Amino acid sequence: MQDFATLKADRLLLRPPEARDAPAVAEALGDWEVTRWLGRAPWPYGSSDAEEFIARNQDNTGRVWLIELDGDVVGMCACKGELGYWVARKAWGRGIVTEAARAVIDSFFADPDVAVMPSGHAPENARSGRVLSKLGFRYTQDELRPSASHGKDIVIRAMEISRAEWTARRKKLLPHLETERLFLRPMTDVDAPRVAEIGGHPKVARMIFRATVPWPVDVVAAFVHDWRWRGQLGFRLGVCRKDTGALIGTIGVGHPDYGHVKGQPDIFYFFDLAEGGQGFASETVAAFTEAVLRHFAPASLGADVFHDNPASMRVLTNVGFEKTGEGMATSAARVEPAPVSVYRLSNPDVKATP
Repeated sequence: MQDFATLKADRLLLRPPEARDAPAVAEALGDWEVTRWLGRAPWPYGSSDAEEFIARNQDNTGRVWLIELDGDVVGMCACKGELGYWVARKAWGRGIVTEAARAVIDSFFADPDVAVMPSGHAPENARSGRVLSKLGFRYTQDELRPSASHGKDIVIRAMEISRAEWTARRKKLLPHLETERLFLRPMTDVDAPRVAEIGGHPKVARMIFRATVPWPVDVVAAFVHDWRWRGQLGFRLGVCRKDTGALIGTIGVGHPDYGHVKGQPDIFYFFDLAEGGQGFASETVAAFTEAVLRHFAPASLGADVFHDNPASMRVLTNVGFEKTGEGMATSAARVEPAPVSVYRLSNPDVKATP
């Protein structure tokens, strides 16, 4: 039987709670905005409550985990009958729950006898509702459940996800995506020589913004590090063939404040010319944009394409991007600025701001 005492996510370590964790737990749950949404945590919450929590869960290894980010305890995730979690205020807005929950759900469904994972949230806890919906949970019914912090029963909106739903959805979750022929994954400095080879080709470098000809491996290693996956906008993934495992390109999305339109992140990608003509770019862009829109919920995505890159224009229009204008852009592999077409893809699940 597989041991799930410790789980590893991309940025996180999930491990059993220990006596030394009591101060961190007490500090996090001493915040009413964290504790108010939990069923069993009392209020006010102090050191003795944290010690009791840790002692109570000594026999729940593989079902209750504290979440560490860079060696710092930032939350808890559990699957004692249903998915539950909390994150300290200092770590809010960093995708901690989503990343930790994926690892926990994977461990939950490793049991072949389990068909459905339940969870739920208070109606006022919209943040938790968005997380669970993003993970693929669907609503079932409203229930009254006891709340130690409120000292009474409160309404909980029950949700659940089935094994089949999770298996299908897992292939579409960042940062590890799968398409029919490809898989996308975070890159490391080990990928730098291959990225330098692809992006440093004269015909490829002209179509992207930072590549030179040649593109030094040490420069690319720093580039890969700067654009590593951190659970937030501003990252690149490697694109690999399923049949060979070979890295054939990269795709990424920028920070929303650094595109043509403020608040609208741009996507960017490049591929090995030897892999051209097989539809890999369209397959990648379609899967990646869908995942980014679902995971981060921006109102739209943008993209810039040099006028002498009609193949990339076709990729964007095939996926659903619309041309919204033109402009000028620079490339490290071009002598002078060159004209670009500007594209936009709206998120159908996000209402436009008036």
